[in-house]
Amino acid sequence: MADEKKRDWIDILDIIAKLLIPVAIALGGALYSAHQGKVDRERLAAERQDENTRRNLERDTGYVRMLVSGNEHEKNLGIGIIDVLSRKNKFSPDLLAALNIIAGGAENDTLTQAAKRVLAKQQQVDSAKTSNSAIDVYIQISKHEQGTDAEALQNALRKEGFASPEIELVAREVAPVNTYIRFFAAPGALQASRVKDVMSKLGYKSAVQDFSAYAPSPLSYIEIWIGKNQDKLPKSSGT
Repeated sequence: MADEKKRDWIDILDIIAKLLIPVAIALGGALYSAHQGKVDRERLAAERQDENTRRNLERDTGYVRMLVSGNEHEKNLGIGIIDVLSRKNKFSPDLLAALNIIAGGAENDTLTQAAKRVLAKQQQVDSAKTSNSAIDVYIQISKHEQGTDAEALQNALRKEGFASPEIELVAREVAPVNTYIRFFAAPGALQASRVKDVMSKLGYKSAVQDFSAYAPSPLSYIEIWIGKNQDKLPKSSGT
């Protein structure tokens, strides 16, 4: 009897194994196919990116050749095409080096003047992108009572497109007496001015401080230090 039960269990296990083997093979095949499909998609995407990069390089090289051509018509045509690309926000940064060289030519040269116009336009576009991009603004308060007003300031900054992480309560030993807005890179001056406008509307009296000379490398964020002299703002501020 015991031998028969043992054989029964062996037969059952054998049946289960025979059933599971095809399932395991099918599952393995499906997983391999999915993985291979992902690899193929990534390879195709990389190839397309490489092809786009190659085409853009060939296009920009063609523009540069036109700019340095001995044919005045080709030069004017080249700078004209680049001007159109700039106005349509399709300007390639790879052309900056060539344009900077051309812009350093004779003042009365039409090509020099055209290159300067394109560069000036591109600087405006870059400045607009910088001013519209989100920047972190860290708020430090020197006492608990300033927390509610700091939250209102944080919300106002976020409505203006700034990113404002968690408010920090700093030790009184490091907190300044007055309220300051500090930036740590030259482009931050414009952003700091915008922050000051937001604070003024809420009733804060603050001063902007340029700390870019003290930073080992340019830092993109801004710090607000609420001074120890800052009392609770009137409820009517900012309304």
